[in-house]
Amino acid sequence: MFDYVIKVINEIFSEIDYNETDLFERIRQIGLAKLRAYKKHPQIFDFLNDIVKAGELTNEIDGFVQELISNSLERCYQNIDFSKFRKDLNLEKITNIINWTMLCFSEEQISKMGSVQKISIDNFNEWEEYANILKRSFYKKEYICDD
Repeated sequence: MFDYVIKVINEIFSEIDYNETDLFERIRQIGLAKLRAYKKHPQIFDFLNDIVKAGELTNEIDGFVQELISNSLERCYQNIDFSKFRKDLNLEKITNIINWTMLCFSEEQISKMGSVQKISIDNFNEWEEYANILKRSFYKKEYICDD
């Protein structure tokens, strides 16, 4: 099952344009690719959600989940232009805040909907609002578009 999970995760990341250097655009791309994967393989994501919710993970399963998250975040940040971020803020703390927001937002959406199958493109409108707040907080002024 874990090999299949890795295969599906690799499918998601194969859809990403790594020439895109804007972090928030990259997150949007990953979110849309994940949504397509959710629709195609709902049992995988329900399985992952269930084992994390169980709370009583074996060391092997916990290690797998932690490595999966770590590798996914590493891929997310590959080739990102960090010069857009304000220099007066700690980049590691910024990326932690973005990671936590991104992961918790995903978990909340799945929890709210009850299943990944019920998540729709409308959920991304809400994510865009959070992304815009984070951009305004962390990007230099010249990289913030006022809509």
